[in-house]
Amino acid sequence: MAILENIRKRTTVLILIIGLALFAFVISGVFTSNDLGGGKIGSSVAEINGNEISIDDFRRKVESASNRFGPSASSMQVVNQVWDQEVRNSILSQQFEDLGIDIERDQIMNYIKTIPSYSQNPQFLNDSGVFDENKFRDFIADLKVNSPSQYNLWLQDEQSIIQNAKQQTYFNLIKAGVGATLKEGELDYKLANDKVDIKYVRLPYTLIADSTLNITKSEIQSYIKNHEDDFKQEESRDIQYVYFEEKASADDEMAVKEATTKLLG
Repeated sequence: MAILENIRKRTTVLILIIGLALFAFVISGVFTSNDLGGGKIGSSVAEINGNEISIDDFRRKVESASNRFGPSASSMQVVNQVWDQEVRNSILSQQFEDLGIDIERDQIMNYIKTIPSYSQNPQFLNDSGVFDENKFRDFIADLKVNSPSQYNLWLQDEQSIIQNAKQQTYFNLIKAGVGATLKEGELDYKLANDKVDIKYVRLPYTLIADSTLNITKSEIQSYIKNHEDDFKQEESRDIQYVYFEEKASADDEMAVKEATTKLLG
């Protein structure tokens, strides 16, 4: 009974251990298997726009994301999120290269200041409660010397920050290229502000009895002819067919004639 009581007290711990074991099993199965549907996957997990995604690099990113999310996200959720990010980064990176978009060190720091987990962390604030760049740099330098594993995680975060900063620059360029002319602005202002008072009388056509109207076929044809564009419709089907006529061929007729002759003979 004492053993059962101890197990009951440690139910949460046991569930956590089992969950971590299952997570490790799933992840190892995804990344250590060399056979997927009977085909070798080699050293890359996928290819996006001609760029191969290294399986080792993908595994590291999944592990890093798993550490950030903790038990709040399932292994498949983490893998899917990392995959979506890889697709996005691969496509946008080609755009960055074509446009020559790059991020300088001071721009990285400016972007870090917009991230609450850094800019509002008491560890990096000065006496006035303002983010202190020197404290942040000293913290990263200390990680590099005393905690290489944590420093490697920071390097991965830094790459994500650089990528996000490039995306922000890219989308700002797109926004800057999408504008409106002065005339469009004037029209928008008029539509929003010009007001008129009108009075009208509605006369439903249902009030007019059909028996009072006498419309001839010639009037209908004339109306259709004068408004042909109103009745035109684009082709909605493209049908091809072969017609086989249900008619005996000359050979069939000859065969029937010969068979009949034999029967009569």
